Amino acid sequence: MQQRIFGAWSETDVIPTLLEGLQHLEVEYGNFEKVGIATLMEGRIQCQNTHSLQNLQNVLQEQSLSGHFGVAYTCPKSAEDMGKNYAAHMCANERIAIVFHGMIENFAETQHECLALGYPCETQNDGEIVLGILNRYLKISGISPLDALTLTLTCLKGYFAIIALFAEENLLMVARRGCQIAIGVDENVTLFGSDTKALTLLSRRVMQLEEGSPTVLCSVAGEIVKGRTVN
Repeated sequence: MQQRIFGAWSETDVIPTLLEGLQHLEVEYGNFEKVGIATLMEGRIQCQNTHSLQNLQNVLQEQSLSGHFGVAYTCPKSAEDMGKNYAAHMCANERIAIVFHGMIENFAETQHECLALGYPCETQNDGEIVLGILNRYLKISGISPLDALTLTLTCLKGYFAIIALFAEENLLMVARRGCQIAIGVDENVTLFGSDTKALTLLSRRVMQLEEGSPTVLCSVAGEIVKGRTVN
């Protein structure tokens, strides 16, 4: 499947690393129909969505993004032929950016529950449903981002990988169910990605993320800390 998601932390600016990963994917799979990138910049999520890697690079030259944390996604020109059952999306607001890859099987049920609780999710995009549920839980007093992601996973049925960037807490979180996602580690950068081959070109060591176990990448020392496992 050619749709891919990435997340990364770097001691320096993370944008060049994410762009390099996207370049490897373009060489491997061909031009993109959609491509997006987001980072944590000056305490807020900043993102760009466009239709090709070249256009994204042109936009970033005019409206530069930078930061130590970032996420990115790709959708190939052949995605329409694949149907909508295994989509990749990037969704963001000022507090959270997520890249999502997969399918939520209880989409309609989850959307209805969000609407009943007063959280509009009028969308056909699985990623926006995930973002809406995360927002709902984060508004509850005492709920941490890890708790919010853990609770979100319990609401979802299907197969997916999620990478979430939280602005206020300066952290990157990853979880998967039935979809491959790996961690790549190098001297000054840590990456998460659904394409293992691209990670091997950017990292010295690549490890598969455990099923259903949220993983947290904190900004303090760039260390990976395993979260609780959700069945």
